[in-house]
Amino acid sequence: MGQDFFDVDSIKEDIEAEANEDKMPTYGSEKWHDYVMSKFHKTELFDGNPVCAGLRRVAEELLGTIVVSRPTQVFPATDGDGPGRATVVFEVVIDWMDSGQLRTYSDVADVWHGNTDDLFCAHPVATASTRAEGRALRKALKVKCLAAEELAKKDVASI
Repeated sequence: MGQDFFDVDSIKEDIEAEANEDKMPTYGSEKWHDYVMSKFHKTELFDGNPVCAGLRRVAEELLGTIVVSRPTQVFPATDGDGPGRATVVFEVVIDWMDSGQLRTYSDVADVWHGNTDDLFCAHPVATASTRAEGRALRKALKVKCLAAEELAKKDVASI
């Protein structure tokens, strides 16, 4: 009398549920996107979209060491009267699950006054490089969102 009794089965279920919450789902599976998005710190998200630095950190945490991260082609702006349009092709090479197997992801981005907020148009090559890197990392992580750097507040559809 006066003893507390515990439901052992209920406690086991709670422990198993906690363990499964942090268990990594199969790469690219239905649960993958939500799992990846849960790994970003609040400071790495802008309106729910991950910033490039966050994509880089989470990619290394979940996929393996990034051994190469660089622009492979740069087409700088040639317009002498304004910021012009810059295009960058970027590649990311990951030591897949730190196994020694290398996987390469690449993408391209362009920046010009019609698709980029004015503050970032002043540095079109750098902005295009960051956007292209973010796109390559999104491909590697298989997330279904844009990188924060791809967003623009201006109405790009009207331009």
